[in-house]
Amino acid sequence: MKQQRLIALVVLFLATGGAAMAAAPGISELQFRNLGAGRQDEDYLRANIGSRAGADFDRGLINRDVKALLDTARFSLVNVDVLATNDAMAVTFSIRNRLKLVK
Repeated sequence: MKQQRLIALVVLFLATGGAAMAAAPGISELQFRNLGAGRQDEDYLRANIGSRAGADFDRGLINRDVKALLDTARFSLVNVDVLATNDAMAVTFSIRNRLKLVK
């Protein structure tokens, strides 16, 4: 009896997990917005994040991307705006460069 319940729960879990995975929206576009002074190298930004246009949207990956950009110590602020469209997400990273004191 316990074994049948366990099998039923595993099947139910896999069925709902599979449906959720199939319905996961993708990232339609990935943009960067500069909030402060200075220039930003978009290639550098893309090299330090795991999110890509066309990939599945993953909130955990977006959070890791924010942490990765802040860990570079080149930015004082990193925010993410997510705009849901019909079947995809538009992700915009708003970034402020860390100011440096020079002589």
